[in-house]
Amino acid sequence: MKTREKLIAEARSLFVRKGVENTTMLDIAAASEKGRRTIYTYFRSKKEIYNAVLEQESEMMVAQLKEICESDAAPIQKLADFMRLNLAQAHDEASSVANVKSLFKFDLRRMHRVRRMVYEKTRIILDSIIAEGVASGDFRSERCMLLRSFIMRCLNGVAFAALDADGTEDIGRIHDDFVRFVITDVAASASLAVYGGGEEEARKT
Repeated sequence: MKTREKLIAEARSLFVRKGVENTTMLDIAAASEKGRRTIYTYFRSKKEIYNAVLEQESEMMVAQLKEICESDAAPIQKLADFMRLNLAQAHDEASSVANVKSLFKFDLRRMHRVRRMVYEKTRIILDSIIAEGVASGDFRSERCMLLRSFIMRCLNGVAFAALDADGTEDIGRIHDDFVRFVITDVAASASLAVYGGGEEEARKT
């Protein structure tokens, strides 16, 4: 592990155990087995290390979304996979979202800051997928303009609505119906065959 990465990893661990306020630069240097001179070569202050930890956490949370965006799949499949992954992460206790919760526990201010960073990165990834689909003719541009304005909030709403369910509903089914609804609305008819086994199947909700 490179020195900078090791410093960030040790700082994160200390932040979890001791809290950000109770962790010092000397603590981080000792935990990483590096001298104070070394740590100040990479970071001028604890705040800089803290910001690096936040950046790393936000990157971890969007890493799989980036993989979807950069894959060779058709835009319509990328959009479906993007939405499904967003929805699934809300229910996965082993996900990077859960890791961030463990890092900041009840510190809502810091949690909110990470979420803002993740939201912006996620929005950029979604915009890239939509732009690709419009350019290739797979998506209807007029519907995508509407999609951009509310899709992120809709994903959050569906995820948390499913979490609040009384257990009688199939969460997977709820997610699948939502994804299919969006895909059917924004996809050009000719491209629906790429998703869900054909236009007729893709239009089922």
